[in-house]
Amino acid sequence: MDPRVKVLGSSVGISIAIILGFILYGELTRPAGFEGVSEGMWVTGNGIKEGSMFEYKIDLANKSMIVNIRFDEKIDNNWKATITVDGVSREVILSENLVAVKIPKDFEEWNDIRKSLFWIVDFVYEPRPLVGNSVWSTINLEFRTVELKLVAKEDISIAAGDFTAYKLAYYLGYQGGGELWIVKDMPLPVKAEVRDQDNDLIFRYELLSYSL
Repeated sequence: MDPRVKVLGSSVGISIAIILGFILYGELTRPAGFEGVSEGMWVTGNGIKEGSMFEYKIDLANKSMIVNIRFDEKIDNNWKATITVDGVSREVILSENLVAVKIPKDFEEWNDIRKSLFWIVDFVYEPRPLVGNSVWSTINLEFRTVELKLVAKEDISIAAGDFTAYKLAYYLGYQGGGELWIVKDMPLPVKAEVRDQDNDLIFRYELLSYSL
């Protein structure tokens, strides 16, 4: 037999073994029963009742803030809510899915809140399936489009307590991107961190306390 054939056959065998190894690793590390199995739906605004309250700590590139949101009253399909930032309160009107309907003109902090805590509202304002590896939306960047996908189900511990959460993420390569942790009966992610392609922080937040 030509020795070159033997070498080629050996190389192919090694390559197949490596590929099978990666496949097996993926199967072993995938959350059990998660991919392909629907565990319901989620949309921004889930679980809100009159009197529900959520308090977050938000870190931006150049500042931090404590934000408290209290949902006071449902009027038709909208929520009248009070948002308090570092002790200063504003009354706002939000849709059921937390799209801004009426925001006071002097609410200067709203733009920072909208681009961090409410960032997800731009992408998940309609129900999405809690199914592993499902694509929830796409994000258009300057030179490309990336997928916002449900990538894992995991237990997390944060200031507000211990939760079983669904991890929603997009990645920009070896660094940068976003990860957000969603709890099924909560209206917004309980934790998130988003960074740019240089891995610099855009925003990070965590739920401190809540009442439903």
